[in-house]
Amino acid sequence: MSVMKLFATIFLLSLFVLSSCGNDEGVSVFDEDDLSSSVIVQSSSTKATSSKSSSSRKGKSSSSAKSSSSVKSSSSNKVKTSSSSKVNSSSSEKKALSSSGYGCKNGGTDTCEYGTLTDNRDGKIYKTVIIGTQKWMAENLNYESANSYCYKDNADNCVKYGRLYSWSEAMDSAGVFSANGKGCGFDEVCVKKYPLRGICPSGWHLPTEEEFNELLSFVKRPEDLKSTSGWFKDVNGSDAYGFSAFPFGSGYISDDGSMEYGTDGLSALFWSSTESIYESEEASALYLGYYDFSICEKECGNDCDMDVCYRFHLGTENVGKKSVFSVRCVQDEVGDLVWTDTSVYNSQYWYWFESKESFLNPNIAYDSIVDKRDNKVYKTVKIGDQVWMAENLNYFDSSLTENSSCYKQNVSRCDVAGRLYTWSAAIDSANTFKNINCDQDGDCTLAYPVRGICPSGWHLPAREEFETLLTTVGDSSIVGKKLLSSCGRPEKCIGTDDYGFSAFPAGYRWGNVGYDLVGVNAFFWSSTGEFNGSKAYYMLLTNKNGFKGVEISRNPVFFSFSVRCLKD
Repeated sequence: MSVMKLFATIFLLSLFVLSSCGNDEGVSVFDEDDLSSSVIVQSSSTKATSSKSSSSRKGKSSSSAKSSSSVKSSSSNKVKTSSSSKVNSSSSEKKALSSSGYGCKNGGTDTCEYGTLTDNRDGKIYKTVIIGTQKWMAENLNYESANSYCYKDNADNCVKYGRLYSWSEAMDSAGVFSANGKGCGFDEVCVKKYPLRGICPSGWHLPTEEEFNELLSFVKRPEDLKSTSGWFKDVNGSDAYGFSAFPFGSGYISDDGSMEYGTDGLSALFWSSTESIYESEEASALYLGYYDFSICEKECGNDCDMDVCYRFHLGTENVGKKSVFSVRCVQDEVGDLVWTDTSVYNSQYWYWFESKESFLNPNIAYDSIVDKRDNKVYKTVKIGDQVWMAENLNYFDSSLTENSSCYKQNVSRCDVAGRLYTWSAAIDSANTFKNINCDQDGDCTLAYPVRGICPSGWHLPAREEFETLLTTVGDSSIVGKKLLSSCGRPEKCIGTDDYGFSAFPAGYRWGNVGYDLVGVNAFFWSSTGEFNGSKAYYMLLTNKNGFKGVEISRNPVFFSFSVRCLKD
């Protein structure tokens, strides 16, 4: 079953349960008539016509625990992988677990870090809360724009629960507040620049799917995001982190332009700025709600057992852009810090605000090159008989939109750490720079040296060339330490950077799921791998595993790593 049919089924089956299991007083936050509409969240091309079990579905989803997603590399490479997407819990936990010890609200005490945000456009004030390293609005956005809606067209609902927005409106496709989401709309795959403000107040932005996944990985339990009231059958949450996701419903814009509303008491849905990699008519949203009523259909009858009938879903899902959902904005940055592994550093944070030059070795006499494609300047260094770039590549053009990114989609971080590229982007599988030979049967081979995404006169190193570098540096017990940046702060960068290679630990991106290990690992793609294969070789430098910290191994090609170019 497709994801959109799944969502349609969720709503149809929830209506079935409401009718067959009884509707206790006080269940819904709105009138019972509000729950009478048919399909609310549905595919742009299909509508569900049956109430099959969603437990047998094949959904496209991605989140922080376990999911399946298909990641498109570039040109000829298509790789499938397992990633994470949803957290399910039985509704047997009916009452808020306020004394569970989870989160910042437990044992009757509330130690959450709250604040306020004033939207200068209309003067509205919103409560905010810090969860992990992210600062979130703790209320739904209620900024009135041309294509925003109050639930059931009742203005009182906007005051209480915020407004509902189509995806294009949430993205600010008209470019009223920022050009970063301009032109993003239904059936339109657009070029976005992150962080993407969208309809959010200045200094805040519409979350990416990765940012929602980061929230989910920190929170872990569904009930910790749910509000302490308003949920169907009083299966309320603990709101352990102060996010207060309230189930006030959603809507869908029909083909004739009319609006259908429903799902209040049953779900809370929030738009992300991430489009589906499968369908141009779909985008990702954070979904908290009930699903899988197949057992209820067979066994519920006139008396509903909550422990049997209800299972809660928490995760990100691709849904039709004509749906209208709530918006929760996240602050652009919480200071200039990113959380890192406390076991690795004396301090818990990694700094982004320093220039890329600060990570070079001031005692090395570097040369430099100019990439004539974009006029960026890179420091270079000679190590043995090889001449290397001493900085990570930061080249981008429109062909790389889906296959390269800045760490956590923050453009300013590319200026410090360079871009992260999938292997297909690193080898230039689109053949923009003409280093791939294909015969009449369509079988392709790489022409060595492989220029790949590198500037003219430079190339993506082969596996053997990385091995030559390590041999030149010598003393395999501490080779990683000798190549890692010292960056002037031994509490942050434990490398000595003896040769001026200045490896920046930029981390990696895993498919379309998320980012990790900045400040810990430096990964560099090689050109060695099967052109139509699933893995390619890389070099890893790390400040884990002692001071040796080096590895040359293979990895799936849908990962995104840094690129260091070698002179021809």
